Amino acid sequence: MKLSYIFKNNPIINEKSDLLKWCSIYGLSSFSYGILGILIFICFKNNFKTEKHGIPIPIYLYISGLIIQSIVTFMADIYFINSESICHNIDRFVALINTLSFSICFFWMSFFGKIILIFGLTNGLYLFKLSRYYRKHSNLRLYTYYHSLWHIILPAYIFIWLIFRDIMWVKNT
Repeated sequence: MKLSYIFKNNPIINEKSDLLKWCSIYGLSSFSYGILGILIFICFKNNFKTEKHGIPIPIYLYISGLIIQSIVTFMADIYFINSESICHNIDRFVALINTLSFSICFFWMSFFGKIILIFGLTNGLYLFKLSRYYRKHSNLRLYTYYHSLWHIILPAYIFIWLIFRDIMWVKNT
């Protein structure tokens, strides 16, 4: 599979629908990454600075990546949903970088943290695959359903992982 195929906005959705508006569940799901970034900033700033299972990467890089992800996801999936745009490529590139950066944490995670990450990635990628399938088959209702879940599930798993870290190591250090 060519890398260009992964970044292709295929097919372009020509339909205008309330399901695709920013104020729909689909539209609001674009902000789940930014909401996670804000929650990390407010509640979990010291989460990576633990003696046991500490992560040597500055947490502010993750916060920035998540907020940028929300902005480009909104632009690609809401604003430019009906047309070709560089935002689609940027969205996928930033998503890839964010996924890889959180995956790097795998080296410093506890066993349970690794299980959370594996389940999150597996479920998230499966939902993404389903959303792509329904987009190709022009089923807008199921596309928006699965794509919204794709936007929500990975941040939810990361949130669960951060809560676990906070309970196990941050409050006990």
